[in-house]
Amino acid sequence: MKISIIIPTYNEEEYLPKLLESIKSQDFTDYEVIVADAQSNDNTREIAKEYGCVVVEGGLPGPGRNRGAEVAQGEMLLFLDSDLELTENYLKNVVEEFESDDLGIAITQMTPLSEKKRDKYLHDLANWFMIAVENIKPHGAGCYGIISKKGLHDEVGGFDENLSFGEDTDYIERVAEISEFKVLRNARIGVSTRRLEEEGLYTLLKQYGKSTVNDFRGKRTSAEDLGYEFGHDPIAALDSVDMERIAEKSRNRKIKEVMQMNHIEDEDQTIYFPEIGTSAKDAETEGSLS
Repeated sequence: MKISIIIPTYNEEEYLPKLLESIKSQDFTDYEVIVADAQSNDNTREIAKEYGCVVVEGGLPGPGRNRGAEVAQGEMLLFLDSDLELTENYLKNVVEEFESDDLGIAITQMTPLSEKKRDKYLHDLANWFMIAVENIKPHGAGCYGIISKKGLHDEVGGFDENLSFGEDTDYIERVAEISEFKVLRNARIGVSTRRLEEEGLYTLLKQYGKSTVNDFRGKRTSAEDLGYEFGHDPIAALDSVDMERIAEKSRNRKIKEVMQMNHIEDEDQTIYFPEIGTSAKDAETEGSLS
């Protein structure tokens, strides 16, 4: 078998069917789907079984991914969050590029499951950033889709179950130390914007900004660390040496401009994005009107 798709879940009866339908609609068929469920009390398990998934006891999210990988039969592992949706020919594109480039670990680019201009701007920005730093600091999250070789997963001992946040980036870094990493160019995955809607743009930018800065400095961030007290610009918090290193390595002019963005102004909580000609505050307003 070529690919084992592993999905950790907890009470995902609303989103899981959409993901499973998108998997079912793929032309590529050499796969299995493993749902590692953390004792959901809704219909998540029943839905998974109806779609023919292998269901195992899980946990969120590292333990669930590891439990799924333990029973996986595929040469490659594809770790997905349950609120994603595969785009057309996603699996075919992933397998072809992963194998042709002889990779050990990879992520794919994101496209928002939303028509709001704000969401498209932000996800494009995230994609540009991941590509810009792929040769400096292999980095990523479950929302990108994480692809790895089963043998390498076993070699590094899977996901670190002691980490409450950032276990996906930690995993990517460890596998990348013994293999090749890449942000795949030919496959994009549909990403839910539910957290963006529930928690707000400013909060998410601060939380993930802090985590990203810590990752670049070799420091792990716990879930408890990501409160509202973080009051520094996620990009400006990198010193000038860090910034120049990223900008020089990136051969993408757009990324370099983003790296030189202005600071967050705490007074009005505005985050500026010169590349897209708007601010987070404006984008959020614009998005709400889209």
